[in-house]
Amino acid sequence: MSLKFIFGGPGSGKTTLCLRDMAKLSEKNNCIFIVPEQFTLESERRLCEFNQKGAVINPQVLSFKRLAYRLSEKSGGGSPLDDSGKVMLLRKITSELLGELEFFVRSANKQGFAEELSKAINEFYQYNISSDTLKALEETLEGGLKIKIGDLRKILARFEEFMRSGYVSSETALESAPKEIAKSRFAVGSYIWLDGFYGFTPQEYDIIEKLMANAERVNVALTLDNDNFGAINDSDPFADIKRAVNRLSKIAKNTGVPIEPPVMLTDHHRFKNSPELAFIEKNFLNHKKQRYKARTENIVIRAAANRRAETESAAVEIITLARKKGLRYKEIAVASGDISGYERSIRRIFDEYGVPFFMDYKTDILSHPLAELLRSAIDCAAFNYNYESVFRFLKTGLTPLSADETDELENYALEFGVSGQKWFSDWKAGLEGDEAVRVNRLREKAKNAFHLFAEQSVRGVKTAKNLSAAVFDMLDLMDVASVIEQWAEKAAERGAAVLAKSHLTAYGKIRAVFDKLVDILGDLRVDIRDFSKIVEAGLMAEDMGFTPPSQDQVIVGDLKRTRLPEIKALIILGANEGVLPAIQKETGVFSDTDRLTLKAAGVEIAPDSRAKNARELLDVYLSLTKPSERLTVSYSLGDFNGKTTRPSQVVFKIADMFPLSETAETDIIAASEPAFGRMGEFLRKTLRGEEPGALKLAWLWFKNNEHYARRLSKLESACEPIRNEAYLSKALTDALYGDEIIIGISRLEQFVKCPFAYYATYGLKARPRRIYEARPADYGLLAHKILENFARIMAEEQSDWRGADKAKIDEFVERYTDDMALGEIFTSSSKRLYMLSRVKRVAK
Repeated sequence: MSLKFIFGGPGSGKTTLCLRDMAKLSEKNNCIFIVPEQFTLESERRLCEFNQKGAVINPQVLSFKRLAYRLSEKSGGGSPLDDSGKVMLLRKITSELLGELEFFVRSANKQGFAEELSKAINEFYQYNISSDTLKALEETLEGGLKIKIGDLRKILARFEEFMRSGYVSSETALESAPKEIAKSRFAVGSYIWLDGFYGFTPQEYDIIEKLMANAERVNVALTLDNDNFGAINDSDPFADIKRAVNRLSKIAKNTGVPIEPPVMLTDHHRFKNSPELAFIEKNFLNHKKQRYKARTENIVIRAAANRRAETESAAVEIITLARKKGLRYKEIAVASGDISGYERSIRRIFDEYGVPFFMDYKTDILSHPLAELLRSAIDCAAFNYNYESVFRFLKTGLTPLSADETDELENYALEFGVSGQKWFSDWKAGLEGDEAVRVNRLREKAKNAFHLFAEQSVRGVKTAKNLSAAVFDMLDLMDVASVIEQWAEKAAERGAAVLAKSHLTAYGKIRAVFDKLVDILGDLRVDIRDFSKIVEAGLMAEDMGFTPPSQDQVIVGDLKRTRLPEIKALIILGANEGVLPAIQKETGVFSDTDRLTLKAAGVEIAPDSRAKNARELLDVYLSLTKPSERLTVSYSLGDFNGKTTRPSQVVFKIADMFPLSETAETDIIAASEPAFGRMGEFLRKTLRGEEPGALKLAWLWFKNNEHYARRLSKLESACEPIRNEAYLSKALTDALYGDEIIIGISRLEQFVKCPFAYYATYGLKARPRRIYEARPADYGLLAHKILENFARIMAEEQSDWRGADKAKIDEFVERYTDDMALGEIFTSSSKRLYMLSRVKRVAK
């Protein structure tokens, strides 16, 4: 038994050393490689490369979570409860405790609260905090935190009680893992390596302690370039790693495990071909200003007008690196601290430029049309077929109606206020003859679809089990599974393998969510609105992640989460203030003040946002040192709304370190389709007698290309100077504008601003969709109409205003207002009835 540390900076070969030693020892010994969850697949692949047989048989690549589940399965375990199941369970618990909660009484039913509560429960388990711990803590506190801890104690106690009934989650599995290691022979005589961690939770320290006591040797690889550190400063980016060294050393001494001399790796093999990146590794976190003296070729800082321009420059750079530098696509990565903000532009632009890529980004299951179909179907029944629920349902693309038919129904519903039970009777307003028959046929078709769940759900008692069965009866009756399969097949045919897989994965995951809902809630009676909230909570906690369908692809992902193995070039997008490094804000059920108070009370809990901000700088440093040859850092000068954005301090730091030259002009003909989009610019320059530059070469290529020649010819015809302009016929202009020209300042201004807008507004008479609503101006108009008609009647009767009878005035206002108010629209809600009464009072 022994503990051995492996120290080294980024690129020093820590992981390589672990894998090489493991490959040698694995033939005769049991070897276990423990890495963070998202690194397991890549670690298995690399281990195969180091194994002479090219396959992994004996060594086990595990995360702490996988290790815990494996031990739980051997001991009998229980029914697994994943994150979505946990969220639905907590939604149920908070509903049951609603009358007992004090601090969270207003938050309990809000969207997303169960998910935040789930994170808090995870944190409690990770830091070995039980309901008994919270009870003892509650007695020592006062004020709002005391009440908050009291609510959390009640919720955690119910959660613990449920888990003891035969369920196991990753947190409970990790909690019992040390006992399972101690009573089993899982780690006896094994060689164990831990790599890729920058700190551990108390729960993980307990597991490592038992591994030390049973294994032949535990090796821990950590990113430190020395082992000589005294007092640890919270602002030190390496603080968590240094604390881990101290705590592991203390555990080893307390358990009698000898500590071997550490291995110190000082050669940075990763940067042997790039002295600039070696300079970043050595000096980026150095407080003393250092300046690189030689010419800089492999570090680029690029500014772009906006995120789209950033993404386009990245696509061009990738193509250039592949063509001119000979890099494989898999040797290039694109990452960002805010990858969700770049996802759409990356997917669109990279496809346009023909860049093969894999987006290592977990997609929220709620974004899939099937999830929206289920949620909206339940909401239709829960909220009496209101406008929002019905058209959310019809717009999913999974209903029998086409997009045009849905638009026609929506226009009618908006204009005439169709909602609720109006869907179940014929529509007559504004319809006649064949049009009435056609529109009502569409109404019936739509009603039969969104009413299916409500029809199925009325059978029997409303329990979670029966309502879930009604959901899938609806899917079967609509044959949704076949539609999803067709979507997947079409996506696969056009080469969108990830999209095809997402359709099939979404269907399977959504079914799994409802299976867990039935398993957890079963015969519990639930109100349809509560059922809607529980389903939404479960779906919110579920997401989809995929493995790359091809080896030679650019990896696109999150700077902190995504594993970037053996890459030569890294392009960082969004190096803007507040994004790189990201500013950590207070989140979750505990504020920073709460955490400081709990820490003062002797309770170990997750660090506050200030400590996390120090860790962010370490994440940035590790990201900058991922590539072995080239680093590009780009930032945008403005967001999509035109608001100015500032570059990150990281940009200024790198600019101070290197004598950077200005970025070369973007290669505008990097890909055919984007270059063709610039042909209009080329033709305009040619017509104006300007020098088109490199665009002329692209024009010649398109001119002689069979696929583009015809499109180019049409574009050239459209751009030719118009000598004999063609005018609209007199008959057509009369039909559009009439015999007389009506002109005014506003019309002239509109024409100067945009002739097409003038044509659409005054020629085609295009108007916004009419919406069934009573605006403030409508009430004012109604009041004026009342006064106008009363004046007309008085004039016809030649009556004197001064002698008008009060009773006659009141009777007239009441009768005329009811006639003019179009009844339904002004009386369709309590608010509108009140406004109508105010109009009457003012008129009288």
